[in-house]
Amino acid sequence: MRLNVNIVFFVLLLTCVFFSMMPPIYAAECRNSHPDWFFCQKDDECIMTRDACGFPDAVQRAFLTQAENCQEKESFAINCIQVMLYERDYRVACVNGMCRAVRKKDN
Repeated sequence: MRLNVNIVFFVLLLTCVFFSMMPPIYAAECRNSHPDWFFCQKDDECIMTRDACGFPDAVQRAFLTQAENCQEKESFAINCIQVMLYERDYRVACVNGMCRAVRKKDN
């Protein structure tokens, strides 16, 4: 039994070392890698979506499918804090030339 505990501990240690050497991936990776998907001049160019953590986000309408595919792939590579944010509490807006999900009460 003692041997099994040592093996489990060793495997966990190796796993921790392996994952600590991986570069961090953030929920904004798709936004940073493809900024053109988020460029806008007017609010109606943007559409509501969700980022890799499931938080409300906005993207240029023409790139909705690409952004959602990227964010879905990204979601498998990161850990997210689970916070419930509802799309109904947000609206899309073109802010400084970028599509954003903005809280409605922050108008």
